[in-house]
Amino acid sequence: MRALHLLPVILALFFSCIREETCEEDPGSFLVTRFKTPGQPVSDTIINKLSIYGIDESGSRGLLYDSAQLSRAVLPLDAHHNRTRFVLTAAGKTDTLEILHSNEVYLISYACGFGIRYTLTGTGHTGQMIDSSQIIEQTIDAEMLTDEEHIWIYF
Repeated sequence: MRALHLLPVILALFFSCIREETCEEDPGSFLVTRFKTPGQPVSDTIINKLSIYGIDESGSRGLLYDSAQLSRAVLPLDAHHNRTRFVLTAAGKTDTLEILHSNEVYLISYACGFGIRYTLTGTGHTGQMIDSSQIIEQTIDAEMLTDEEHIWIYF
């Protein structure tokens, strides 16, 4: 009879030990760029009516920003290739920004699944808008702060 009285206590203890893990973070990894004006001192700048397109390896374009007023942009990198390109257009000028990177798939957690860690290896540009670019933080992954800047682009 005593065992029947202990059964609810044992069941309560058993179920209190089982935790359901939930994913509270976005497993996406994004490149954060900050726009700057070159000179001494270097200062932040805002680009008016900036449109940014992503270009995949097949050459097709996807619109990421459309005539926006931006001082920074959050951009996706290509997880299947070591190069990602973006076309930037503003004030009648166009430039193509190229980001070179390596990719590594890693387990974030069982609840969140896998993420991609990018390591930036270089940048380049062709066109009329961008003066230069500088890698500030080489590593991009889902476990970093979302406001951490990776590249400064000088206009």
